Amino acid sequence: MEFFQVFSLMDSFREKPDSLEKFKKKLDYYLKLEAETLTKIGMIYFEDDMIPEARANFKEALNIYQKMRYLEGEAYIRDLIGDTYIDERNIDKALQYYQESFKIYSNIKSSYKKELFEKIKDAERVKEAIDLLKE
Repeated sequence: MEFFQVFSLMDSFREKPDSLEKFKKKLDYYLKLEAETLTKIGMIYFEDDMIPEARANFKEALNIYQKMRYLEGEAYIRDLIGDTYIDERNIDKALQYYQESFKIYSNIKSSYKKELFEKIKDAERVKEAIDLLKE
């Protein structure tokens, strides 16, 4: 008899509206919302030419997306971080982030990989031009 009571109790927990799964989904929702908000704040900083502040917000968002294992968000943020390095003329660092973003977009078969491919090619052309000017 006790055996069936325990199972009955376990079933009642599974049917509760505030189950563990619902809390996990709610937490994911709020984490994603936080990452999106950090991204928007970063974009405002970026538009105001406050690059270190923009990058700091983007990196916080990146940490959240990595924790969530949300690859599309991670790829998008890596792209934005690359943009901050382009703005500072740090082409090597920008290329690193663009290539990481491209790899993720390729793995998840996103159409954004074409856009990143073009960004990578543009950045490589700029790097070549800078290298030529240094000679």
